[in-house]
This record gives sequence, C-alpha cells and structure tokens, in this order.
Amino acid sequence: MTDVLLWKMPDGKIVLGVPLPETRGAQEPLNQWLDRLALAWRPHPQAVVLSSVPASTLPGNRAFRNCWRDDGLGKVQVDMPLARQLRLEEIRAKRDVLLAQTDTLLLRAVEAQDAPRQQALKALRQTLRDVPQSFPLDKFTTPEALAQAEPPWPVVA
Repeated sequence: MTDVLLWKMPDGKIVLGVPLPETRGAQEPLNQWLDRLALAWRPHPQAVVLSSVPASTLPGNRAFRNCWRDDGLGKVQVDMPLARQLRLEEIRAKRDVLLAQTDTLLLRAVEAQDAPRQQALKALRQTLRDVPQSFPLDKFTTPEALAQAEPPWPVVA
C-alpha cells in the first residue's frame, strides 16, 4: 500500500496519514476503506479530507513538510514563501547559538580589560546579528536548494 490520506487543516497546512493494511476488511473495496479511514482519522474537527494519493506524488524533500499546501488540482506543493520564513527561523536559531558562545568570550575580554579583543568581539557579534537580513533567501526557488542554503557564517574564536 503506497497511498497516503491527505487532510487540509483550517490554517491551510496539509496533514497526511499512512493507512495500515490490516485495518482493511477482507472484502472491503479500496476506495471505501480509504474513505472510512479518512473520516475516522480526521486530525482536527474542521479538517477537510482532500484525497488519497500515491506517496510518490508528494514532494520529495521533507525538510519543509510544514509548508505543504494543496495546489487546488489535487497535488501537494511546497509554499515557498512559507518555506523561506521557516528557513529564516532556522538561521536565526543558529545565529542565536553563536551569539551565546560569544557572550562568554566578551565577558572574559572585559574582565581582562583587553580592548582590542572587545572591539573584535563586538564587530563579530554585529556581523552575526546582520546574517539573517543579509542572506537573500529569495534567490532560492526550489525546496531542495532552500534546504541546502547556508549563509556564510563568521568564525567564532
């Protein structure tokens, strides 16, 4: 069984479920079985059953599964503006980790009264703060390219 069930959530997200063959009655027709499961498994009271589709028709890259949307023609597509927003959040999270690493370094430089080191760390921290705004995610037009997109990170030393 390679079909998956698709529901459209109230917020537009696509939720999928993979039916287990053992839940099918011995004489139950495939379409009737999938319809029964689609209603029984509904993930939200306001979710709308879209269809059952072959798993092979879903986007190959699962990195942006939370950005899947129904294209209105029965096909699931990645909402690229939403995927870019998700990728930007991931970049900011990585940036925040790097900023936290520089906190200790800056405190040590202040305690040691090392003015050149303090200035270098302040410049590094500003560069880290600027990374999300300076990395153009709009140039990535496919989910695969966007998933691989990585800004040039400055070295924290």
